[in-house]
Parts: sequence; structure tokens; C-alpha cells
Amino acid sequence: MAIPPVLRLGFRPFFLGGAAYALIAVPLWLLALGGLLPGWQPAGGWLAWHRHEMLFGFGVAIVAGFLLTAVQTWTGRPGLSGRPLGLLAGLWLAGR
Repeated sequence: MAIPPVLRLGFRPFFLGGAAYALIAVPLWLLALGGLLPGWQPAGGWLAWHRHEMLFGFGVAIVAGFLLTAVQTWTGRPGLSGRPLGLLAGLWLAGR
């Protein structure tokens, strides 16, 4: 296939992106919680950032990956793959 393996099924870029995002966001949150990032404050404060990113950063990636994969079984139609899937994953990444 000409499509890269990561873009063949909907869960792959989103689960990978969600896991990579967690590897970055959790240590950042712990540093902020410990007071080790006093010079940088996101708009709304750290608690607002945490609520927003847990819902829209991590949660949406996992739900989108699940739904994009499950829709193939539920409808019997092929899901997104290739360039459209890459663009959707890029849109999620641009929000981070």
C-alpha cells in the first residue's frame, strides 16, 4: 500500500497522538503544580488549562480514534484513511 501504516486506520494517529500528548502534558502539569514554572501562566490559570487539555487535548483524541475505527464495523463502510485522516489528525495537533 502507498498509505503509511500510521494513516491506514483511524485509531492509529489519534491513539499515538494522545499518548505522546500525555507524555508531554502530564510532566508539564506536575511542574506547574509544584510551582516550578512561575514565569509562565496560561490564560485562565493552570487549573483551566488542565481542564481544557484533558477534555479537548487527550479525551477528544482517544474518542476520535475509537469512533473512526468503530464506524467501519457499525456501518460496513470504510473509514477515513490516508490524506483525509492525516488532515484530521493535523487539525487536532494544530489545536495543541
